[in-house]
Amino acid sequence: FTCAARGRGKMAPADEGGDAPTAFVKLPDPTSGAFIEPAVRSSLKKWDLGGNSAVHRFRYTKAFHPMDAEPFLRDFFNSDAVRDNFQALDAKGSWRGIGEGAGTAAAAASSLDGGDGGGGASDSITNPNPKTRSKCTRVKHELVPCTAISMAFFDRIYSAEGDAPIVRAGTEFINKCLDDVVEGFPVADALREFLLRGEESEHGELYTTEERSEFLFRVMAHCCLGGAMCQYEDQLEPYLDVTRRLYRALVAAKKDKAVGPDEPDRAAIVSDVYAVHQVELDGGGEG
Repeated sequence: FTCAARGRGKMAPADEGGDAPTAFVKLPDPTSGAFIEPAVRSSLKKWDLGGNSAVHRFRYTKAFHPMDAEPFLRDFFNSDAVRDNFQALDAKGSWRGIGEGAGTAAAAASSLDGGDGGGGASDSITNPNPKTRSKCTRVKHELVPCTAISMAFFDRIYSAEGDAPIVRAGTEFINKCLDDVVEGFPVADALREFLLRGEESEHGELYTTEERSEFLFRVMAHCCLGGAMCQYEDQLEPYLDVTRRLYRALVAAKKDKAVGPDEPDRAAIVSDVYAVHQVELDGGGEG
């Protein structure tokens, strides 16, 4: 699960705004943009991501504090609007509600450095009575860096050298490799081997650990690895094209004024992106 806060509120007292159950308001789901474009939807379906992912939009009615995201995330998982609309995939591939009844909450991960790229487990079931819903008391999360904003970030994949380069020189075609299984993912090409083995890959030096944690890198890796029934691409470009479209749909950017008179203005991401790893509930439940 990745949560992107596209706007930042002014600093305010901690108790300003509504209570947690009403802190978020459901907005209409996207009717335009990448998630609606037929080409993107077709690719996500081909990679088995169309039915294994969902996008929802909510408005936060309280002040958002960039330096302290914990209250924001607790409010998110305690919000009635979120719980009525947001679900996560459990270990069996079923969509379940979060933090309801006596079960555990769903945690999540679209992080690609150590996670499985799928949703977290949830044993809870949807309960329409908010009085019986367990309260979220803590959210284990990480702030995902968004400093990489250009698709040139992936140029080094094309320039990777060695006995088995990732992309065949002078082409868009991804080099094949001996079949293997890594962290439950079938590996049949150099790109997936590079993404899954990390620093242990032959091309592990292409990106540092910090660079692999970038949101742009995570979106690309998520597209490349896909779901259990993913139909893989033979070329790199389809992955990068969808990555670019999704990234632009998920974050907001602005132009930063140049520092010096001879320097051009630069784009900067103003969204805050969080990867949620665990949601803890009152009574000891967690996911």
